[in-house]
Amino acid sequence: QPRACACLLCRDLLGGGRLRRSPSGAGAWASGRRCHQSSRVAQGTRALGTLVGEGQEVAKGWRVGLEGGVVPGGVSPGASGVVAVAGSHSRAAEFALQRRREDRSSFVSIGLRCLHYWTRISPTARVSPHFLRAVRSLPPTFTPSTSPDYGELLAAYGTHVVTGARLGGRLRSLTTVRSCRAAMTGTGAQEVADCLGVEISVSKGFLRAGAKTHACRRAREANLANESFNQVFNERLVEVEGGKEQGDLLYGRPEAFTTWLRGLPALPALVDADVRPLHLLLPRREPRRAALRAAIAHYVSQRALRVNCSKACGGGGGGGHLVGPCHCGCAPDAGVTAECCSRRQGLGVMVVTVASGTGWKGDTFSPSDLYVRVGFGGRWWRTGTVWNQERPRWGARLELGRVELGRGLRLRMEVWDQDNGWDDDLLGFCEEQVEAGQERTRVCFPGGGRLEFGYRVTCGPALGGPLCHDYVPQPPDAAQESYG
Repeated sequence: QPRACACLLCRDLLGGGRLRRSPSGAGAWASGRRCHQSSRVAQGTRALGTLVGEGQEVAKGWRVGLEGGVVPGGVSPGASGVVAVAGSHSRAAEFALQRRREDRSSFVSIGLRCLHYWTRISPTARVSPHFLRAVRSLPPTFTPSTSPDYGELLAAYGTHVVTGARLGGRLRSLTTVRSCRAAMTGTGAQEVADCLGVEISVSKGFLRAGAKTHACRRAREANLANESFNQVFNERLVEVEGGKEQGDLLYGRPEAFTTWLRGLPALPALVDADVRPLHLLLPRREPRRAALRAAIAHYVSQRALRVNCSKACGGGGGGGHLVGPCHCGCAPDAGVTAECCSRRQGLGVMVVTVASGTGWKGDTFSPSDLYVRVGFGGRWWRTGTVWNQERPRWGARLELGRVELGRGLRLRMEVWDQDNGWDDDLLGFCEEQVEAGQERTRVCFPGGGRLEFGYRVTCGPALGGPLCHDYVPQPPDAAQESYG
């Protein structure tokens, strides 16, 4: 006898009132429109965990029934810890992980979710007999020796079952904010997040000029050479679910975004879902229920994103110290931020060594009393005086401290004959164009004599090049921070 088939027909108000057949096992179905825009900033070591944790928003309830079985989040200094479980192998996780390996970075996540259809599983839906037979064929306990058997089941059926779903569209951008590059432009991750959101809203006509738009324009003019935030901070991953993608939906023509938005009811995608672990489908008296729960917890834990930390801090040239899990900080000053970043280009630390000289005649009837005066950037330093020597050997090391390099700035070396202080005689000077890098030894001939000296300029954190104007990425030391 042929069986009577039943299905649930629902009227789609977004599709002109047409009747649609809901999926088998669905107990309810609804249509409408609900959109929400969000913005999130993730900074520090837990940045990856914050971003990857957004996977929990897509798969709601994945941890229900697994409490105590799945490794908890969190990490402590000098130890290993879990920063993310759900979504640990997503595109967002891979993108953020790669950027963190390249440079110390924060991340700005901006998302738009539009829900159009809601459905949930019927409370009378039955568990598949195939699944029950597969479970009951397993050993009654989960042990290292039975782990492969349970692994085959999870490979075939997954770890969770969907109990409810929301369909529509999702647009998400994940923008990298290289911490030290942002510091040199006078901006921070939160300001970048706010202004990226403003630029999206303004381009789509969602936002009129106001206090926030004026603030972003002033920041752009002062710090970004009047370029837009999305042009300067352009390392991003864009994920689009649902609809038909044509062009740049974020910062491109508003028509492309409008077309995508209008096409979502016709081409919806899964935006988020309610899920439950598979072991909850089994009767409480089923002996393999606990074993399946343990297998799922083990499977999820093994695929968690972990961070390994040490207490060592390289300091990035600023005398770093550990201020949080895998997070090094510096004592902030006029040149270095609390995150061990240079505040602007051109900053370095200079040391000048004054070795020896010969050939000056300052006093008529006796050898000269000579000292060297060193000038750079409007500041001055001097050696001690070598008395009554025709071949003075100063052997002086002058710590000039933090300096700012620039084209046209020169190191000035002056040789003086000391008398009474107020009437000292300048015997001669020479000037040297300064470049950062290795220690450089020089010979010059001020006032007819010969002066031997040297200097070394060490660029500030995240700076390089001859004038310390080049940005240098700061990847974390593998011994200090690694992910797996």
